Amino acid sequence: MDDYIAKPIKSEELQQKILQLSHAAPEEPDAEESADFSPSILAMLDDGNFDYAQALGDADQEMVDIVVDAFMEQWPKDRERLGELVSSGDFNALLHGAHALKGTLALFGAEPASNLAHRLEAMAAFADKDSVGDVVDPLIQEVERLMVVLRNRSAGFGGQI
Repeated sequence: MDDYIAKPIKSEELQQKILQLSHAAPEEPDAEESADFSPSILAMLDDGNFDYAQALGDADQEMVDIVVDAFMEQWPKDRERLGELVSSGDFNALLHGAHALKGTLALFGAEPASNLAHRLEAMAAFADKDSVGDVVDPLIQEVERLMVVLRNRSAGFGGQI
């Protein structure tokens, strides 16, 4: 697999990716890079510069309105459960939880958080306990950044921090 496109898939992004991959020359993997199958966690955090309010504003508002209240109510339970699943080594439940979280975060346009959930899902699929632990805290931090925007939106501040 050379790349992927996260859901929801946008036709322009798919066309661009197809063109990019069809013109790309195959390259030899670096020994260090092949040991780590995805970008670094720090790169996914985007130095905290990702604008969750803007991304939320660009998202499908009808869909956001449908799920936002349930997500905000459920997130504290999910946050706690993530830690429990990592501690217990229940990779199957972690995989399914990360998959569901990834989809919801993508619906909100929360790219860094959704990418981390995607990475957590992949690591859970491989039962990679050491790496899973490294992803959970950054994922929680990113979702908490999104939660600030969601709370402000619900309070009538338009998602501004």
